[in-house]
Amino acid sequence: MAQATGHYWRTVRAKLILAGVVDPLRELPDLHALLDVVEASATESMSAEERDKFNFQMYRPDPSEKPVGFDEDEQLDAFAAFESVAGGLR
Repeated sequence: MAQATGHYWRTVRAKLILAGVVDPLRELPDLHALLDVVEASATESMSAEERDKFNFQMYRPDPSEKPVGFDEDEQLDAFAAFESVAGGLR
């Protein structure tokens, strides 16, 4: 997304100016806001299928990382916490 922002900066800046953001680098709260604008612009003309494919390519999980909460101790802790809450609902 950052590469696309740099490549299409003139277009992105013009779009922001038309939206009332005259100085994007000073007026936007952080870089994430700028990247969100670029992503929205990139995906606005995509079909739902194209957008799903794009989102998967951009945000797929790292296959080398194990998801949090799935080892045995974490599952048992989560179940115990649920059990204590559910027990109070009886």
